[in-house]
Amino acid sequence: MPTVFVVYENKPGARFDSHYCRTKHLALIREICTRHGLEEAECHLAIDEHAPFVAVVRLRYRDVEGLRAVMADPDSRTIFADIARVTDIIPKVSRMD
Repeated sequence: MPTVFVVYENKPGARFDSHYCRTKHLALIREICTRHGLEEAECHLAIDEHAPFVAVVRLRYRDVEGLRAVMADPDSRTIFADIARVTDIIPKVSRMD
């Protein structure tokens, strides 16, 4: 099953609102992406301030077609725009099978 990992590096002075991410941003992701086969959406937070990452978001899709469909959906722009409310860290994205 295709999985997308969105990684936020731990950088001095960076802002990351974990509460907003877990309560609002993930809800927005689920609202838009579920119709394209999103099966799981999780946000894992660092438990140590010296961890290399502040957070890792994992999105698992039913199939590759669904992942492609969500990337083509104009509503996905809402998700990307909302990242600024979560953090000022530029995320790194990796798609895996």
